[in-house]
Amino acid sequence: MRDLPVKKSLYILPGGGLGNRLLVVSSIINLVRDYDIENVVIYWKNHNECGCDFEDIISELPIKCTVKNVYYVKENYGKLISELKIGEVFKKLFLSVRNSFFIGAFRNRLTQVNSVRLGECSEALKEKFLSEKDKKIYIETCEQFYGDLDLSKVKFNKEVVSKFNGFKDRVGSYDAMHIRRTDHADAIHNSPTALFMHKADEIIEKNKNARIYLASDDTTVISEFKEKYPDNIVSEAADNVTRLTSDGIRYALYEMMLLSGAQTLYASYGSTFSLVANSMGKNKMVVLKK
Repeated sequence: MRDLPVKKSLYILPGGGLGNRLLVVSSIINLVRDYDIENVVIYWKNHNECGCDFEDIISELPIKCTVKNVYYVKENYGKLISELKIGEVFKKLFLSVRNSFFIGAFRNRLTQVNSVRLGECSEALKEKFLSEKDKKIYIETCEQFYGDLDLSKVKFNKEVVSKFNGFKDRVGSYDAMHIRRTDHADAIHNSPTALFMHKADEIIEKNKNARIYLASDDTTVISEFKEKYPDNIVSEAADNVTRLTSDGIRYALYEMMLLSGAQTLYASYGSTFSLVANSMGKNKMVVLKK
């Protein structure tokens, strides 16, 4: 740990979905590990991209920090008015205005890290931390911004971990596939479903009893695989899962753990979700790309 010329405070506003936020968490741990930071505050937005509190997915970090959950009303105004939830309309308006002022003030003090490459960002932050004049560092990002991706010392939600361990006890050894679809154009273009079908054929040809856990944000893909490989494909996908709720995000964490527990993870091109899962499990990952 490096001593600093003056005591520093670090204020972090992570963005994006579950995978992106865990990239930020890893960076925070790395930064605090390298520098003697007196005060660390994480502002965790519970809104449409990741509809949960920090504590819904993480029970303990290997650093001392303060977490402040920032709340939003996730339903749109039209739905609230149509359902005559007038109180929720005013609550949404109040929270929107309050959070806009807070985020606006935060961004006025921002050390921006999204506009530079990872290595450049690390160097820029080192200069900030070694400077005597910068006592408070503000960062808003949805990306890994400092050090290597490492979540090995993070303690995740105990209920989710217990559910994951139960799955491993039932299923035993397995491979996994993550087929990213819906809004991920790069994954759809570079990692077509046919590549995963071909890989499943190879795996099952070598071992007819092979088990493959399949995760996808497209239920049609899951149905196709289950129909073609009914004795080999395992999936716990649910139609009502949404990132708007804490249950939905905890389910996403559970699937991330399932991918991390596979012997080999066959991933889609450009998937942050797969990248983070691989970091959690330190397993073999193969990106299927045409």
